Amino acid sequence: MATSISTEQNQMIVTFDDVSVMPLVKKAITLMHGVKSVSIPKKKKLSPIEKSLQEIEHGEIHHAKDVDDMFKQILGPDYVLC
Repeated sequence: MATSISTEQNQMIVTFDDVSVMPLVKKAITLMHGVKSVSIPKKKKLSPIEKSLQEIEHGEIHHAKDVDDMFKQILGPDYVLC
């Protein structure tokens, strides 16, 4: 008769609106009986291209009719072309 040991682990995913409470919740969960480990995965850093595509998806883009208009938007209405 063969015996097998299950390596399956039960997990729970918790989502937070306010990340400032995460360390407190992590500390509280680690004190509970039966908790083997608690980990907070690091947020994936987006590449410049991924960040640009995300900005387009969220509508975070600006339109300028020409270069002078672009600089006026960036530097303010007091911008004067030298």
